[in-house]
Amino acid sequence: MPATKTPEPSPTEPVTPTPTLPAIPELDCILPDSPRQTARVIAVIDGDTIDVSIKGLVFRVRYLGIDTPETPDDRFGPEATTRNRELAGGEIVTMIRDPNDEDVDIYGRMLRYIITDDAFVNLQLVREGFAFLYPSGHTCGPEFLQAYDAARADAVGLFAHTPLP
Repeated sequence: MPATKTPEPSPTEPVTPTPTLPAIPELDCILPDSPRQTARVIAVIDGDTIDVSIKGLVFRVRYLGIDTPETPDDRFGPEATTRNRELAGGEIVTMIRDPNDEDVDIYGRMLRYIITDDAFVNLQLVREGFAFLYPSGHTCGPEFLQAYDAARADAVGLFAHTPLP
């Protein structure tokens, strides 16, 4: 399903106030004036992609700054999808655009940070070893790198050592 840009409110529509972010320490890397909007997650496509509904329109969203294994082909792909579903499936989320990165990817998917009431989903997937880093100019890069290095050092998720048969 190709994504399109979110339509601007018409002059007759009330403007929705900017969503307030929950008190999650890791959100300090997000610029205060970063554009944000609220959406409902209606489908989890894989470990780093969701479909959301905004005012009755459906958009495909790719998590900014991370890359999870593909489902079902790659090792750990199904696990990453399951964890994404646990974190974001059916949730009302705040989507945040990083002004230092692209708005959409080459497939037309919106590129966003995804925040639930209690998780910075992009960062959580990295921290738990479900995602690799995706190189880009996003502002949360140092926080993502720190979480990635910790996941590797702690051998969690993708980085867990599997004994040879």
